[in-house]
Amino acid sequence: MMEAKAEATGGAVRDWGDLPRPDPCLAPGLCRWWSEDGRSFLWRHTSDPFRTLCTEIMLQRTRAAQVEDVYSDEVHGWTGPSSVLKLGREGVDRLFARLGLQWRARYFWELQRALQEKFAGRVPRDWRKLRSLPGVGEYVATAVLVFAFGERRTVVDSNVLRILGRYYGIEFPDHARRSRRVLEWATSHAPAGAEECRQFNWALIDLGATVCTPSNPMHTRCPIRQGCWLASTPREREQQS
Repeated sequence: MMEAKAEATGGAVRDWGDLPRPDPCLAPGLCRWWSEDGRSFLWRHTSDPFRTLCTEIMLQRTRAAQVEDVYSDEVHGWTGPSSVLKLGREGVDRLFARLGLQWRARYFWELQRALQEKFAGRVPRDWRKLRSLPGVGEYVATAVLVFAFGERRTVVDSNVLRILGRYYGIEFPDHARRSRRVLEWATSHAPAGAEECRQFNWALIDLGATVCTPSNPMHTRCPIRQGCWLASTPREREQQS
């Protein structure tokens, strides 16, 4: 898509093997936008590691509105894996039936048992231990470290990669989001403060969902339009290359 855009406008697309230095204006612009126009969800008002972990598992490939109903009814009252284990496996199945993708119920149940048996019911802060848990991939582990423990990281999925790619004029292949070099580069954009880092990540998530969408991005509403390769004119793009 971006290569076609570059050809049509006479611009140039930067190779993802040559990652630029982070634009220092990017994070502040996103945080300012989020403070005014960011979405508000119940789970964004807690830093409890267990509820954060459960919510991030539920949010995978599921609409936030669906998760919000389940969070309001169930998750906000959970204090640890014992709360979930009391529901029984059938109760967990019913819970995930409300979200779709029923196969996740098994992993979620195994996750609760692993937390109880291996970590005394507590969510580990250690990266490797988090990744060892059933159903916890790179994205969920990073989200827990950012939103629950305040670590400086950038949560990278295809939406975040799309935003950064468009901003810098980089054509990222899908597998780039698993590249350690790309993940470290994305994290270098994140503010150092815990709360600012959370806001920065929420801003990326919300921007990708509402403005910088896969098709027909709304450039006039974008808070980082100034400096964005895709939103710039051919002359501006030539100056950036």
